Amino acid sequence: MQILRILSGLAVAFVLLLPGEPAQAQTKTVVKYAISDAEGPLPAAQALKTFKAYVEFASDHKIEVQTFFGTLGASRETTEQTKLGTLQMTNTEDGAFGGFYPRIQALNLPYLFPSGPVAWDFLNSQFAREMGEDIAKTTGLRVLAFTENGFRNFGTNGHVIKVPEDVTGLKMRVMESPVFIEFMKSMGAAATPIPINQLVLALQQGVVDGQENSAVFMVDWGISDVIKYVSMTEHVYSVQLYLINDQFFRSLPPEQQHILVGGAQVASMNNIVLRESLVGDAIAKMRAKGVEVHITTPTEKEAFRKVTQPAVLAYLKKTLGDDYMDGLLKAEAEAEHRVYPAATKN
Repeated sequence: MQILRILSGLAVAFVLLLPGEPAQAQTKTVVKYAISDAEGPLPAAQALKTFKAYVEFASDHKIEVQTFFGTLGASRETTEQTKLGTLQMTNTEDGAFGGFYPRIQALNLPYLFPSGPVAWDFLNSQFAREMGEDIAKTTGLRVLAFTENGFRNFGTNGHVIKVPEDVTGLKMRVMESPVFIEFMKSMGAAATPIPINQLVLALQQGVVDGQENSAVFMVDWGISDVIKYVSMTEHVYSVQLYLINDQFFRSLPPEQQHILVGGAQVASMNNIVLRESLVGDAIAKMRAKGVEVHITTPTEKEAFRKVTQPAVLAYLKKTLGDDYMDGLLKAEAEAEHRVYPAATKN
């Protein structure tokens, strides 16, 4: 934390001109970086500030990072602006990025990762690096780092969810993602795509019975104010991507490329630490509001996995191909073995 405070203190950039040198001779790389989150204590916003401090300090202020917090649209919009070059960088979550790169949906396979540490290891694997290179080739957007968006959990009004049958018949809000629609269908729920900025009202009016998001997100977006039950099912590990316009990135000298990559890696680590540290606090805040929070047991999670994973895996294999999904599962198994070598079954 001391390092982050020092870096934050160095975040203001100044243009220094040598005596007698004309202003036009000075060149500075400007990186316009927008996220959908508002400025404040949220992990994504704090991580962006860390990125700015690191990059500007490491480049001796030859790179200026101009930050935009929640003012240039949702992540789909900032991703499109980054692709077009209006912005140089943005963050986007896997659900929103599916329209740009369908293969990212593979990471939303229910219960793909048994824990955060396995997911973190996987996101540094050869499979993830190759995915990043493919993203650059097919979208014009380069992944500087993968990071965490949080495990997703159920929040409902009718009753607490402990087994898959508890979801049957419910109207559940989902992102506009076919993977999440298939996920809900596998349990007999009516999947209802609703934009996130309309979700609280939809819950209040009974348009949907529930939704699924990370615990931290439910608190930050006011969702926990309009639901009665939360089940920490941790059914999908959501990934966030730090994206840069690839043409812009390749136009930079190698030393500046290295600094931007380093900044994204530092920001990713900061984001993960903040998100993980806030989960317990989010649960405490929900319980203080009167929300009943059920901590899903390993046995209960296994029941959800048996019902939901085969159905969604079949959809993803049909959509993305058997070889791709088999490669993903192999890479996850290798990550799990690296993290838990003594506990992994042969």
